[in-house]
Amino acid sequence: MARNDAPRRRVLSRWSLIGLVLLFVGPVLLSWVMFQTQDLWWSGTTGNYGELITPARPVQLPGLQTYDGEVFDGTYLRGRWTMVILAEKPQDAGSRESLYTTRQVRTALEKDQERVQRLLVLEKPPSPELRDELGRIDPELIVTVAPEKGLAPIRKELSPSGSSANDGVVYLIDPLGNLMMRYPAGFEGKRMLKDLRRLLKVSQIG
Repeated sequence: MARNDAPRRRVLSRWSLIGLVLLFVGPVLLSWVMFQTQDLWWSGTTGNYGELITPARPVQLPGLQTYDGEVFDGTYLRGRWTMVILAEKPQDAGSRESLYTTRQVRTALEKDQERVQRLLVLEKPPSPELRDELGRIDPELIVTVAPEKGLAPIRKELSPSGSSANDGVVYLIDPLGNLMMRYPAGFEGKRMLKDLRRLLKVSQIG
């Protein structure tokens, strides 16, 4: 009798595993599909503003360090939506504008702002003056450094075609670590905010 039950147990085990995968991946997959097809179901919208990455793909940001040279734990890309800003020269107008605008967008999300984090990746360790300035005016900004090979590997990871190799571009990563959207330098904050509100509305995680 037990021998006859073995195939049934294997089938049930397989379906249990599939169910667990769907439980974790399903919500983000659903939000991504709904966002792509929002014109079909969202009344009065005119489509997303940011460039949608199709298909959304997992990314790694290798070699990041803290101010003090410690390895930066990659789990920061999990659990929340992450706006990533790369800055070879953070003092440049493009980088400063993106930092300011993303901060305003996050604040405008009000009760949902804790679902979104901002990550600045610098080419090299900042001067003490810049470090103090960032800590003073933007204390919730996560600041990392990519000193070993610079920003080139990270730019390639986020934009394999090299089409977004300039400072000021903002990349949006979902709570499972998938690259989902890209915003060009000089993007409009109000339109990014509209995108994020829609995403957070349909997303069940992060």
